[in-house]
Amino acid sequence: MLFNEPWCLSISLFERSLAAINLLAFLSSLSQWRGQIGSTGILPACGFVRHWKERKMTFLQRPTLCLIISDSDNFLLALHWIGIVCAIMAFFAIIPPGICLIGCWLCYSSLVTVSTTFMGLQMHSNLLETTMLYILCSSFVAATPEVFVFTQWSLLFRIMLGGAVGKV
Repeated sequence: MLFNEPWCLSISLFERSLAAINLLAFLSSLSQWRGQIGSTGILPACGFVRHWKERKMTFLQRPTLCLIISDSDNFLLALHWIGIVCAIMAFFAIIPPGICLIGCWLCYSSLVTVSTTFMGLQMHSNLLETTMLYILCSSFVAATPEVFVFTQWSLLFRIMLGGAVGKV
């Protein structure tokens, strides 16, 4: 049997699905970022980052690597490509998916933070939250499969409840 434990197949499918969704999110953003948050875009990221640096905001207040490293167009493009490579490596499990998805989370969180209006939808927050929950519950943190399944079910319940409340 390929999967020795009863949870291995479902966790493997979840990891691959999460990696594929991250890959699609990065590819979608890659085709739009220059016109939205590039230096000549509608709302350039450099303006937001400059304002946050003047107010002495930290990474914990605005989780973006642009505050720490750079806010240039080349760096924004690099964030996309690093996220794409990390998602592909997580999908094919070249290195442990949990480690690759940390890279995806850092890059996507950086892009969502500087994209304020353009990536302020619930789906972007849900992707970041789901990725972070997976990272916290993944096997390299030594969580039991039951904890992993419980957190995913609770996340699904919260998303469904939030969507229903939003419609009311």
